[in-house]
Amino acid sequence: MLLLAFALLFVQEAPSFAATDHRPMAAMLDKLEAQFGVPIHYEDPRFVEGRDTEDVATEEIRVRVKDTSFKLNVPKRAQLTVPRTSSSSLSEAERTNQIQAAIDAYPSTGLLHEFVLERNRQSYFVGPRSGAGQLNVMSTPISIPLQQRSAIEALALLFDVLSREAGVKVVVGQAGYYLAPAVTIGAQNEPARNVLIRVLGQIDGSNNQSYRALYDPKLRYYMVNFQSIGGML
Repeated sequence: MLLLAFALLFVQEAPSFAATDHRPMAAMLDKLEAQFGVPIHYEDPRFVEGRDTEDVATEEIRVRVKDTSFKLNVPKRAQLTVPRTSSSSLSEAERTNQIQAAIDAYPSTGLLHEFVLERNRQSYFVGPRSGAGQLNVMSTPISIPLQQRSAIEALALLFDVLSREAGVKVVVGQAGYYLAPAVTIGAQNEPARNVLIRVLGQIDGSNNQSYRALYDPKLRYYMVNFQSIGGML
């Protein structure tokens, strides 16, 4: 019991969070989600193949696909270390400051992109900083006539509309919602992310799901995965 108490004290007093991953910001947000117990939604930048990627194909993979020149390009792997900004990080202000600290620390990875943090009620959104006159994909306004659909049909409809409005393909990725009950979906010129959160709330009945909009630099489209707080479903 004493050992457990010491271990918990050590975790609480750790001076920083660290994540090493091909998507270090997404991995860091997973850690912060688990720490805070609130959803933090994430959107990839639009990685450029070659500039923002590295080849992780092994000889075994090349033998398997029977192509000695085969490349498996994924976003570059990097480490993101973020100083802990408070001892508890439990209040709304402390959570916001800690997420912002992750964004501020991102240039230390040596990767090119910048991120921004936005809030909407109880939700946090982290996505790439866009140029003048541009929107992140999940911020794109969409309109959908009010209707009832199965959960997976509602998600497919949402992303079909979003793909058309954003000019980039967006599809459902990992989702355990095929047997979920019917949901009501509708929107009038609203950010797609707000519509998505409403749908997720009906599916799950709680506020413990977040999305990860992941961009494939080779195929040039987004795949949106869903997870429980801090990890995949």
